[in-house]
Amino acid sequence: MQTVTSRADALRFGRYWRDGGAILLIALITALFFRPVLFGGAWLPHGGGDNVSFLYPMYRFIAAGISNGEIPLWNPHQYAGFPLIADNQNGMFYPINWLLFVLWPTFSYAALEGLVVGHIFLAGVGMYACARGWRDRDRIRPIPALIAAVAFMLSDLFVTHVGNYNLIAVIAWLPLIFLSFHRAVTPSFHHRVAASLAWSLACGVLIGISTLAGHGQMTFFIAFFLGIYAVYCILIGRTWHPLAWLAVAGLIGVGLAAVNVLPAVVLRSETVRGTFSYAQSVNYSLPWLGLTGIAAPNFFGRGALSFWGDWSRVEVGYLGVMPWLLALIAVLRYRTRHNLFFVVAALFFLLLALGSNTATHRLIFEPLALPFQVPARFIVLVNFCVALLAAIAANGLTTAVMQRSRRWDWVLVGGMLVGMVLGLVWLMGQVDGPAKQMQQAVVGFAVAATLGWGLVWLRLIGWLPALLFGWLALGLVSAELIANGQSVEIDRNDPTTGYQNESATTFLQANAGLNRIDAATGAWQPSAAQLHGLYAIGGVFNPLALSDYDVYMQSLGYRGSPPYNLLGVKYIVADKTEPPGDTAFLVPVFADDPNVDIYLNTRALPRVMMVYRATVLADDQAVFDAIHAPDFAPDQVIYLTDGAALEQEPAAHRIEVVGYWLNEVRIDVQTDAPGYLLLSDMYYPHWQATVNGESAEILKANTAFRAIYLEAGQHTVAMQFRPPVWKIAILVSLLTCVVILLLLLLFSQTKSRE
Repeated sequence: MQTVTSRADALRFGRYWRDGGAILLIALITALFFRPVLFGGAWLPHGGGDNVSFLYPMYRFIAAGISNGEIPLWNPHQYAGFPLIADNQNGMFYPINWLLFVLWPTFSYAALEGLVVGHIFLAGVGMYACARGWRDRDRIRPIPALIAAVAFMLSDLFVTHVGNYNLIAVIAWLPLIFLSFHRAVTPSFHHRVAASLAWSLACGVLIGISTLAGHGQMTFFIAFFLGIYAVYCILIGRTWHPLAWLAVAGLIGVGLAAVNVLPAVVLRSETVRGTFSYAQSVNYSLPWLGLTGIAAPNFFGRGALSFWGDWSRVEVGYLGVMPWLLALIAVLRYRTRHNLFFVVAALFFLLLALGSNTATHRLIFEPLALPFQVPARFIVLVNFCVALLAAIAANGLTTAVMQRSRRWDWVLVGGMLVGMVLGLVWLMGQVDGPAKQMQQAVVGFAVAATLGWGLVWLRLIGWLPALLFGWLALGLVSAELIANGQSVEIDRNDPTTGYQNESATTFLQANAGLNRIDAATGAWQPSAAQLHGLYAIGGVFNPLALSDYDVYMQSLGYRGSPPYNLLGVKYIVADKTEPPGDTAFLVPVFADDPNVDIYLNTRALPRVMMVYRATVLADDQAVFDAIHAPDFAPDQVIYLTDGAALEQEPAAHRIEVVGYWLNEVRIDVQTDAPGYLLLSDMYYPHWQATVNGESAEILKANTAFRAIYLEAGQHTVAMQFRPPVWKIAILVSLLTCVVILLLLLLFSQTKSRE
């Protein structure tokens, strides 16, 4: 008995040793892929992408708030005020982000690059674990699992989106989530309900964690994939149990991520995406010609600088030629129900990625009216299926006892080679310009050479030792992906220079106060206000911007117009020696910065005013027309759709902003006559107000801002952003955590009794 136990322990130790070595190899391949960034002084991605312009300043703003003991539910620094807690992209409660926010609140941009690299490594480790743990018997060996890991983590979606950290952070969890659900619904792994419940719980926890990273579309993809797999398991198992385990995983996942999900659901109706049409949702579909990118990603150029196709650049699904070859071998040699599922699923997701180019996407998603675009991103699910099929085929081909290559293998590879070459040659004839044709010829030759190596590799079956045969395949996959993807999105120039205008920043921090700034130059990042503690009217494009803000900003007209001045824009940051507008009222006040000049808007109005005339109109359109009339005087009259009309002369008053914090504003007002206190911050339904401790109504003024009616006298006005849904979301997430802990305790006690 002791001998058997010792042998089992030895086998277990050997397995852990091999798996540990595989994880180290994944780390090495990740480091090799990102060598220009990790060791060569380059940056990710080219031009910075969302990482620089959107996520970095937002994360730093969140970290600053947390370090000061305040969760930033509202962001007063961008878009004239914005409900940050309702933007699911904020990643505020994602555990990995939280560690960064708490431990290093003033982190550098390099830390965000590190998170990108780390999550691509996580995608590889997760894919390796998924392949290794897919079977309860005859497990997939480490080298085939490594092939799947490298193919998935360096596939085109990850390379294309190294500048979209939150997208990568969500989808990197897909393999572990899918593995957990597979084990929950597969009886061969266990014969107990408790074990299925445990795996469903693990799946739900992983779903919740990934959702907190903040990319709704990727979360939907994961849920959609799990739903399809559950239906498949119901059909082959003739039982409804998979649906129950999916429900458990979904409830745990949604409950854990409620703190991020529920406010976002409430926000949607207030945003531009609230009226999102199906026609918009199929923007950035994968074109038919884009399918060449599956094997030849550079055929029409690749990356932000090199792409020259006549369609919008989208993800093309490249994960190396060898994995596709292996997937086809899996179809021919290893016809199991699960393999068939992944083949059908891959074809189905490919049709969805084609978006408006087929009827499949319309039939499924037009009735749902989902607020997502870029159907091409479905290609990541295709890549997942192909990577797992590749691991299955490689495992069969690299067993200790291998058969010589079959005739069908040769026919397969030869057919692929001839078909690919003929197809690429035909496409070359459709392109004008010798330079482009030469590029395509080089790419076509590289693809043919790779397939040729695949042909040689198959010929070596039975001639080389199994281990060497597997290492050769892994080397081919890794070399191809690194060679074709390593330099696609790197930048030799620092993308954070738009945050480094130190002298201009110092001037604004000393003089702007609560007044807003307007960036009229590319040398100043649109979201820099978050980083520097300033207040701006704009920010980088956000698809979840408030619709009232979007309408107001698009109708400002010229700098110095009444609606523009109402925003409280005191300073405009402009290019050197290039005035941003009429210098009769835009006066240059600072020119000591080497990159930008600063102008004073002499027509700017204060952010907080008392207004003694108010007109109540029928609807928002009537108010919109009124504030764009030539005679509109924003310091003299406000327009409302609710509240009391007011008509009197301006009276003596005194306003003191006692406190202006992230989620609260406190103002002392002394007025000699009734009037409206107008704060030119964005109106949002979940702000609450008190006047002298008594509840007061906040009205929407001039289509976008906040107004409170005050009687004559001394008043203390307080506005707080404490949306009820936020409290509910916290409660749901906390209760879910309690349920998870109780279940873990129950499982541990059950295990100890055994």
